[in-house]
Amino acid sequence: MGQIIKYYDLTSYFITSTNSLIVICNNKKLKKDIGLQYHHFSLNQELAKKMNEIEVEKKALFVIDILNEMFEINENIVVSDFEMLFNPSYQLDPLKYFINLSNKRKIILEWCGDFDGENLTYATPNYLDYIAYKVDKHNITCVI
Repeated sequence: MGQIIKYYDLTSYFITSTNSLIVICNNKKLKKDIGLQYHHFSLNQELAKKMNEIEVEKKALFVIDILNEMFEINENIVVSDFEMLFNPSYQLDPLKYFINLSNKRKIILEWCGDFDGENLTYATPNYLDYIAYKVDKHNITCVI
């Protein structure tokens, strides 16, 4: 299902024709190049502003609605700085959310964790927000 491609194999045609979420792993040049063609969305700061207006115990109930409202724009988007979505209290699977969002528009995700050649990870196993995703089990294209 998922695939891994080298950055030099990524073409404009591939980006526009693939129906999978594109995840950029550890390639600063590519992040800069793609960012010129897409609306860049740095999530943490904007989401934090909106979430501060909500009572702590109700944040998990509203996080999806707030995200959907933030991403209502009809543009192709590069998303970065989304670490706060891994907060366990939000009860949200960030990768699944972005995969679903990419069904509506082209989403390129600047991965904020690590990539070991097979798995995307966030945090380390001794932290509550740790999560690991096997690339081949998700509808994503990881660009290395």
